[in-house]
Amino acid sequence: MEKKLHELAEDKIINSINQKSGGRLVIVKPENSQADLVVEERGNYFQKPIFLKIFVQDHLFEKNDFVKQIIVNTHIKGNNLYFVFVNFNIISQDIEDKIWFVPSQETENQDFSKFLIDKDEIGRILSTKFIKKR
Repeated sequence: MEKKLHELAEDKIINSINQKSGGRLVIVKPENSQADLVVEERGNYFQKPIFLKIFVQDHLFEKNDFVKQIIVNTHIKGNNLYFVFVNFNIISQDIEDKIWFVPSQETENQDFSKFLIDKDEIGRILSTKFIKKR
């Protein structure tokens, strides 16, 4: 069940990215990687991709410690790696409206509230990150 929940959440995140990126981003699920999703700018494949590590929690669990608990126990880091924390509502079969989008370099930070975004904004934020890299 947990694997299926994770896959459903990944698919919902891909949909959210595609909705706001206007088709400018390519998202793939890599076979052999610590990341769950790899995002590249369409037509600009010489840039470094952005890697997303997805963490999913059933919406019925206590939300406050979700991000802190996982970040403390996660040791992977990288300039282009972001942690995405979602609460999945098993009744509506969707991720909740707010998600955490945390750069891996910020894992020592104890205030994760500044990384809380609307799920529909992840595509726009990722598109902006590729524009900054040009």
